[in-house]
Amino acid sequence: MIGMLDKFYYLKPWLVAIKAFVEIKMIISDYFKIPSHIPISIIFGILVVVVIQSTLGRKISKGSKRLDENYVP
Repeated sequence: MIGMLDKFYYLKPWLVAIKAFVEIKMIISDYFKIPSHIPISIIFGILVVVVIQSTLGRKISKGSKRLDENYVP
């Protein structure tokens, strides 16, 4: 049985991007006032991209050895 995390193949790299964005926002927040809805929108947008990219990537390369290397029938 394939777990939920196996369906989101591109989740880990995008979580690194979210973490980097949050860290940069924390660094520049002392110098620039950023409304709270902007970072939330960016993080939500990144998560939407992850879902779309993982879904389309899985369909396009369904027989790919790279995506299915952990799959045990």
